[in-house]
Amino acid sequence: RGGAGFATCAFTVPSRGPTPEQTLFVAGLNEGKFFGQDSAEETLKLVERVAQHSPEYTLLFGISDRRLAELEQDNKVKQGRLTPSRDLEGRLHCEMIPVLQAGM
Repeated sequence: RGGAGFATCAFTVPSRGPTPEQTLFVAGLNEGKFFGQDSAEETLKLVERVAQHSPEYTLLFGISDRRLAELEQDNKVKQGRLTPSRDLEGRLHCEMIPVLQAGM
């Protein structure tokens, strides 16, 4: 299989009526992976670029609303810093927490 594959892609959603054209970025995260390809680190870089381009963005997560609310409640950003990955390892959906925190 030649070349590296990436779990990040972009889609353009055409405008409809008063709603302007939008770009949808999709990032796949490997379970429990914080660094390297298909990881929280790669997704954080994407979120940073999107936020620099347009501060009005929305993050969507592929988990239940209940689980998302639990993650938000249990992982508040402290002193403007993301939780170190060593403190998150082994937890359910741990790879999503840094991205979630970045969007708070």
